[in-house]
Formats: sequence, structure tokens, C-alpha cells
Amino acid sequence: MDTLTPQLLLEVGFVPAILIVGGWLYAGVLALLCVYYALLCLVRWVTR
Repeated sequence: MDTLTPQLLLEVGFVPAILIVGGWLYAGVLALLCVYYALLCLVRWVTR
């Protein structure tokens, strides 16, 4: 399991890897949106 060969990737399957990477990207985008909206609300609340 030290080296990643195409055969090993085919045996493991690309779908789980794609799902994991996609899930992390999705979570990251959601987190960024939440932080952005939180800062926006904070700025609006401070400068009301």
C-alpha cells in the first residue's frame, strides 16, 4: 500500500475518493458562506 498504482486505484474505486473530496469541498464552501454572512450581519449590527 506504499505506492499508488492505477490498478490499485481501479480496485479501490474512484467513486469513494470523489465523494470524499466533493464532501470536503462542499463543507468548505458552506463554512466560508456561513463566516461571510456572520461577518456581514455583525458589521450591519455594529453600524446600524
